[in-house]
Amino acid sequence: YALRDSLDKSRAISEACDTLKKDGKFLLIDIGKPDNPIFRGFMGVFMKYAVPIIGGMVAGYGYNNPWSKLYITYARLPQNNVLVSVIGGNVQVVDRIEKILGALVIILGVKRVN
Repeated sequence: YALRDSLDKSRAISEACDTLKKDGKFLLIDIGKPDNPIFRGFMGVFMKYAVPIIGGMVAGYGYNNPWSKLYITYARLPQNNVLVSVIGGNVQVVDRIEKILGALVIILGVKRVN
C-alpha cells in the first residue's frame, strides 16, 4: 500500500495513527513532492515522461504501461511540508528525511497520549 494511492490522504493517515498504542511508531516511506518549486517541477516532468518510458523499456511494454499511471497519483500528493503537517496533527513527528532532492520522503512519528 502506498499513501499516494489513497483518495483521502488525511483520513488514511488519521485512521492509521488511530490504531497506534501509546508510544507506537508511524513510519511513512513514499514518493515525495519536493517543497522547492524547481525540484518539484523537475520531479513532475520525470514522473510524467521519464518513468513511463524507462518502465516500458525495462518491462518490454510501450509508453502506455502501468508505470504511466504513477504520475496521476504523484500529481495528487501534497508537498512534503504539507504532508508533515498532516501527520503532525495525528502523531508527534520525530524525524523527516528527504532523499533525491525531496523525491523520496521518510517521516517518522510517535503517538503521544496525554
